[in-house]
This record gives sequence, structure tokens and C-alpha cells, in this order.
Amino acid sequence: MSYDHLPVYLKPCFLYMGVFEEDEEIGISKLIKLWADEVFLKPIDGKSLRTIGKEYLKELVDRNLILVHMLGSTGNIKQVKAHDLVRDLSVNQGKKEGFYHIVGESSAGGIKSHRRIVIRRKTSKEKVTDDLKSMSHARSIIYMHGIVPRCLDFGLLRTMQAYAYFGFQHVNLRHLADSYVEHYPSSFSSANDLWNLQTLIIPHIPLSIEFPKFWEMPQLRHIDMAFVPPDPSSDAVVMENLLVLKGPLNFKWDEEAVKRFPNIKKLKLHYKGSKGMGCDDYYYLSNIECFCKLESLYISCWYYHAGKVFPFQISFPQTLKSLTLLMNSSFGWGTMLETLGSLPHLEKLKLLHGCFGTGKWEICEGQFPCLKYLELCKWDGLKNWTAEASTIFPCLEKLHLTRMEELENIPSKIGDIPYRLSKIYGYIIVVNQ
Repeated sequence: MSYDHLPVYLKPCFLYMGVFEEDEEIGISKLIKLWADEVFLKPIDGKSLRTIGKEYLKELVDRNLILVHMLGSTGNIKQVKAHDLVRDLSVNQGKKEGFYHIVGESSAGGIKSHRRIVIRRKTSKEKVTDDLKSMSHARSIIYMHGIVPRCLDFGLLRTMQAYAYFGFQHVNLRHLADSYVEHYPSSFSSANDLWNLQTLIIPHIPLSIEFPKFWEMPQLRHIDMAFVPPDPSSDAVVMENLLVLKGPLNFKWDEEAVKRFPNIKKLKLHYKGSKGMGCDDYYYLSNIECFCKLESLYISCWYYHAGKVFPFQISFPQTLKSLTLLMNSSFGWGTMLETLGSLPHLEKLKLLHGCFGTGKWEICEGQFPCLKYLELCKWDGLKNWTAEASTIFPCLEKLHLTRMEELENIPSKIGDIPYRLSKIYGYIIVVNQ
């Protein structure tokens, strides 16, 4: 009855829960991207597909058809699960409606009548290979925990979610998510083979692989891949659809290049240097503020040689809500904290590693007006943390301090959080009571 009374737009989203394993913890970011690339989500009143996906997810949660498994540091939903009985309903109803075919199981109409293929974790490699030989017509293959064998070309494939995939024809592909890739065929280096691609997730890919210029794939919405990004050419298109960019190494774009990506909301960058690099070899971040809609920023400079000070020249966009900075032990926080405190919408802040030459950090009144979560880790040299105002961090809900061995005191009142302070094996931990 719960399924029968679902609105039409929610039914495929609910049925899709059956593609996941029993008791699997499902990240909502992955789930919503899959919904979008399967065309379950359609733009409404100018809202982004991610916003619509979150609204659909909330409706399913409110109907008790999806369980919230984990909340993020600021109270947002991070992971969901399906109750065993509800998942069984999703699987059985999906089979009844021909929503997908599960390899190794019987289904109405047989293998060849289905366009969406699900491969369970325990399915044998031989069975996968045999069944896929009859599925060159497949539009979607969902294999979260295994390698899709190179048994044939899937010329009509639109969604591939797998541990690894060795395919050849990609012109219809919208969603490609692999956990690890060793090589792709030479034809994959052409953007013409990927002109429909919307989601590209390959976290572990050798930098030696030649990959297409992603600014020649205008449908892309999400990129998660380690690569060194060259400057877009002057005739590159404006990528209005790209919202998430994760993985660029030693990112160095001028202002004009940044403006070709006007709608990016989430950006994750990595910087890597070595001993003996000259000052001219370092990369600067002064153009980050040109991402005028940026809400989440992660920057890692962990691999910089400890003897070098990273020349951190950056003006953060005023739109930022979440910021994580992972630095080496030589980076000094002192001059940056005033800039961070002035960000009007910042809710989540993680400052990891670095040093504090003055030994004292004083919070001024009016700083960090919206901060809900603060995490500090291994700040060498910080001894005194004080505040000139009677109350600081007025919205703070969670405070996490780790490996702050030299810290002797913190402000007596931080927001309205009651806390206890304890030292355990050289760690200082602040937790809510």
C-alpha cells in the first residue's frame, strides 16, 4: 500500500533502492547522482537536480521507506539504508514491473527484455560473463563490488557503476563510476566518445593515462578524478552544468579560465611539491574567489616538503559554507584566521596541521557568525586561545580538537556548548556533554 500510494515521480527512486546490497550504507551523494543520470530527476522551477534529489529523498524518509543512517557534522543527511522488509518490497516490485534484471535470477520476460542490469556481490564471474553476452542492449549496469568483464561492447550503455570496467564504445554513456582503472583504450582519449557524459568518478587513475579535455564535454555535472588540469584554451566552452570538481592536482588557472566554470559549488584540490622546488614552481590560489557560487572547498597541501612554506595567496568566495584546509607543518595560520572569521555563511571549518608562531589566538567579536562545526588538528605552537567577547561562535554545535599538545587554555564559553576537556595520550579532545 505504501508503494501504491507513492507519487509517480517517487516510484522509480524507491525501486532503485533494490539495486543495493542488503544492509548497505548508501551515500546520498552517490544515490542522487545515479537518480539524476537515470533521468528520474527533472528540473523544476529552476532548482538543481541535486536539490530536487534531496527533496525526493526527504519525502521517502518522511514516509519511512528509507532510514537515515548517518548525519554529517552540520546535521545534513550523509548516508541512508533500507529496512530489510522495505528493501524486499523494492526488489520484488522491481522484478514485477521489469524495472531491472538481477544477474543469476529469473525475471519476467527474460534477460533480453531488460535494459537495467544489477549484479550482486556474490555472483560468480562465470555467470556475469555468460549473462552479459546476451545484454549488448543494456542501458545501465550496476555492479558496486566487482569488475565488469571485457566480454562485449555496450554501445547503448548510459550508466556504469562498477569497481572496474573495460568498455570501448561510450557515445551514450552518462554515468561512469569506477573505483580503479589501470588503462583505457586509445579511443577513450577523444571527447567525441564521451559527449553525453554527466558524471565521471575515477578516484584512482594513473596520471600517465591520457584523458579527454573535460571542458569539451559540456554535459558534465560531476568530476572526481586525480589529474593535472591544463589551462582551458581560449576557445573552450563555458561549462554551465559542472557543479562538482574533485581531484585536480596543482591547480593553476587564470581568472578567465575559472570564469568558464561559473556554477561550481564543490571544489577539492590537491597540491604536491618536492624538496628543491623554486618559488616560481609553486601554484597560487588567488583565483579561487572567482568561483562565485562555491559552497564547499577542500584544499590539501599535505605532500609539500616540510621545509617549504606554502605561499598561500587566496581570497575565499563569500558564498563558502564548508572549508577544509590540510596543510604541512610549516604553514602558519596566524594571518589567515581573520580572513576566515569574516566569511558570512561559513558553517563547517576544518583546519588540519600547521603552526602558530605567536602562540596566541584571540577571537574577535563578530567573527564566525554562522559556524556550526569546528575541527582543529595538530597546530604546533598554539598555547593560548582567548576571546575578547563574552560569547564567541554563537551558532557552534560541535567542537573537535585533536593533537593540540601545547594548548593550555581555551575560551571559557564557546557558543552555548557545555564541554569537558581531557588529555589522553597527548591528545586534547573536546566533546559535547
